[in-house]
Amino acid sequence: MTDTFDSPITKKIEEGSHGWIQWKASDVFIDIWCTCGHQGSADGKFQYEWKCPECKTKYLLNGHIELVAK
Repeated sequence: MTDTFDSPITKKIEEGSHGWIQWKASDVFIDIWCTCGHQGSADGKFQYEWKCPECKTKYLLNGHIELVAK
């Protein structure tokens, strides 16, 4: 599944600064805020997507991360 969209991360990639998480069956815990206002979390192995229990929106948990210069 490949999704392409405009986002702050996409803009960073175009600028040249970015990182990529390669999931290797490792546990992850992520705090997530949905656009509907619901706050939830993703916790587990192979956590590639998350579905908001409130509005039912599905999100791809993209492996791209922002690199912030210090």
